Amino acid sequence: MYLRCIISLLFTAGRVLAAPRPQPNQADEVLGGYIVMMRKSTTDNQFASHLRLHKRNGNPTTEAFNINGLKGYSARLSSSAIEYLNSSDQVDFIEKNSPVHSTGWTKQHYPPWGLSRISSRNNTINGPPSLRDYVFEESAGKGTYVYIIDTGINTGHKDFEGRASLGFNFAIGPNKDLFGHGTHVAGIVGSRHYGVAKKTSLISVRALDAQGLGNLFSVAKAFEWAVNDIQAKNRTAKSFINMSMGSDKNLAMNRILTEAVNAGIFIGCAAGNEAMDARMTSPASADGPCVIGATNSSDMRDLHSNWGPKIDVWAPGVNVLSTWNNGDRSINILSGTSMATPHVVGLAAYLTVLEGPRSPRDLCQRIKQLATTGVVTNLNGTARQVDPGNVFPDRLPLVNSPSLNLLAFNGKPLNGKNSITSEIWPDQQWMGIDTE
Repeated sequence: MYLRCIISLLFTAGRVLAAPRPQPNQADEVLGGYIVMMRKSTTDNQFASHLRLHKRNGNPTTEAFNINGLKGYSARLSSSAIEYLNSSDQVDFIEKNSPVHSTGWTKQHYPPWGLSRISSRNNTINGPPSLRDYVFEESAGKGTYVYIIDTGINTGHKDFEGRASLGFNFAIGPNKDLFGHGTHVAGIVGSRHYGVAKKTSLISVRALDAQGLGNLFSVAKAFEWAVNDIQAKNRTAKSFINMSMGSDKNLAMNRILTEAVNAGIFIGCAAGNEAMDARMTSPASADGPCVIGATNSSDMRDLHSNWGPKIDVWAPGVNVLSTWNNGDRSINILSGTSMATPHVVGLAAYLTVLEGPRSPRDLCQRIKQLATTGVVTNLNGTARQVDPGNVFPDRLPLVNSPSLNLLAFNGKPLNGKNSITSEIWPDQQWMGIDTE
């Protein structure tokens, strides 16, 4: 019997409809309140006046956010308040403050394979150990910063080597990972044994609680804090955000991510695990983020992974071994696009050190350019029947590339380059969560 655990973070509680404004008779149905999104043209002074007026009219205390000029706030609204706000020239739209949670399963009997796969043009997963090395340039993302918006990070885990730190906490409970998902994601990005960029710094931005629960507003506040922290510390060109979350198509979520990308920050986001066209989900349908689908060790699309023309790149996402939250040496195996995404975010940090900074969109394009093509199968499920005119990308990210002249194929350095570091993964099985 599978232990139910985690694949990815999903906005559920019904489909979140972004385009229509809520009608007055819907007000009493929304237990979590609403998110009011302001027009981009609204100035700071106008926004402050709007909030003061909102409070004077007897509405509950309101919390606000401002992400690169994109303004909004959460509120519990009466029918009359919704009618009033819908008539305001400063209000763009109103959405339900949707709950967020995570679902999935876990199995604990396979060794890690994702790093091996992104280190070779050919699939050597079933080959001898000598062909399954993870080969990478020793800079390994040093001097970069990856913000993990998730359930938190177990920063005391030995595999983080002191490179993981606690940022802000927007969820209920203490500022630590009580669920495990965020620690697992962070480990794939940058832990010593399980990470792509083994020397990057990891910053926890906690938006979900001990049950993996939160809402759209907590995620918005997490993005606001991350963007402000990155800009205040003048590290935009070397910072990245991992978002292993998803929802039904949601205009507010899409705009939040687009504004963060417009601020110059690379975002890797999960395609989602509904086995559907990613254009129908968020944030995969947003303009700007690099969207990642999940593959298994046979280079097949994970049956749960979303697909379609919004997918930028495919990465390992099934039975992925990484760090866990219940001890300083604990590990676990999870599956989903949540696990595929940090492979690519780690690669983005890694490439930035090797080749210098790029704009977020150019960096995603560079990853696609370096990727192996024509290897991923079962890309679209029934997609060609649904929308036969689409072209579906089949790129698998790859750390070593002959055009970079930095790495190696199957453990053999190119052109005598001597700054090669490799991690060798011997055959072994993990029968429990805690192991060394």
